[in-house]
Amino acid sequence: MTIKIYCWLRWVFLFGLTCLLAIGCHKVSLNPPIDSQASLSETTRLIEHSLGEAEIPANPQRIVTLHDSLLLSPAIALGVKPIASTTYSAVDGIPFREVTPKQVKGIEILGDGHQPNLEKLLLLDPDLILTSNLPVHQQIYDRLSAIAPTVAVAWDNYDSFKNRFRYVARVLGKSDRANELLDKYQNRVQELRQAIGERIDTLRISVVYAYGRELSLINSPGDPVNEVLADVKLKLIPIQAEMAQRNQNLSFSLETLSEHDADFLFIIKYPNDTVEAVLDNPLWQQLKAVKSGQYAEISPRRWGGTSTVTANYILDDLFKYLVQDRSLDR
Repeated sequence: MTIKIYCWLRWVFLFGLTCLLAIGCHKVSLNPPIDSQASLSETTRLIEHSLGEAEIPANPQRIVTLHDSLLLSPAIALGVKPIASTTYSAVDGIPFREVTPKQVKGIEILGDGHQPNLEKLLLLDPDLILTSNLPVHQQIYDRLSAIAPTVAVAWDNYDSFKNRFRYVARVLGKSDRANELLDKYQNRVQELRQAIGERIDTLRISVVYAYGRELSLINSPGDPVNEVLADVKLKLIPIQAEMAQRNQNLSFSLETLSEHDADFLFIIKYPNDTVEAVLDNPLWQQLKAVKSGQYAEISPRRWGGTSTVTANYILDDLFKYLVQDRSLDR
């Protein structure tokens, strides 16, 4: 009897186990295993950047930029409006370069680019942070990455604003739009070159930045000013051409200003009292370009950036001041 009960219980156990296996197999057939890598590639992308790599959303919606001309302006040019950004130099009346008040309306301000407000950034719950590899941002990179996927765009290892713009576009998934904008830029370059005509071979340009007591030629890698002039085939005066080859920011005193005289002088003028005092110095009035009226004061809002926006502002002003046929003014 005992043997029969044992056999019966064994038969029940085996039958139950078989049913469970059948149900389990049926469930598996209805819900096949998901390829985690395939799913990951549909929702995120792995981006290498100047401080490492980051797994970012394939289609980020809540983007924060921690630099105006390097990141905010290119994003807006590409049709992407960040939810927040740091400012540039609000004390000088230049909260942002390259962008208009209308373009940045509604964008949260996260303080100065040298000291972003991380507490406010955390509350915004971004899904992508674009920062730079400037030392001030390197110091907080780990804290930024703890808030959201963070991509550090290189400031110092691009020899062309075009390549840096393409990189930002790739991060934002806007490479096609970047190519369209760069094609339009190249077409304008050709148009300007033809409009200037034969004078392009002899015309010498000087670009002086007036920020404080000292004057300078800003020559950061990928700076659009020198690159646009080179694309158009316009030549800097010899001393500035030599500076440009050194790939560094060089300052010079007001006493050596005469060395920077030229057929046409562009002064990138920051709006502060110190600059006004410097420009009131009689040494400016002695320049050939000033005496003949062949000079222009340009806002750093226009020439102080790093993207195609600044490149087109530069072209606008070159058309305006160097082309004799004013019908070509933009």
